[in-house]
Amino acid sequence: MRPGFLELLAQARSGRDTGDVVVWVGVLLAVVIVGGIVLMVLRRRMLSADAADQGGGFMDTLREMRNSGQMSQEEYDAARKTMAARLAGDPSVRGTANVKTQRRGESE
Repeated sequence: MRPGFLELLAQARSGRDTGDVVVWVGVLLAVVIVGGIVLMVLRRRMLSADAADQGGGFMDTLREMRNSGQMSQEEYDAARKTMAARLAGDPSVRGTANVKTQRRGESE
């Protein structure tokens, strides 16, 4: 029968073997903690960059729609205000603006 890890620790004759194990467990814990901190920092940077990129791209799309006539000035203003409220963290914003959503030229 093969001895297990705990049995090997128990059979250690000198404190040096046990000390080596404790040192390597500490090194392993330090690597895991540092890796977790690095992942948290990278995640925070990526998410903040994504939010900024999405907001700017969305506003460009809204401007293009307004300039091409696909959206009225009132719809543009309502969408812009809704987006600003979302970015500010307003919990009362549900994501829909109270404006007419049909395109110009379409029958009601």
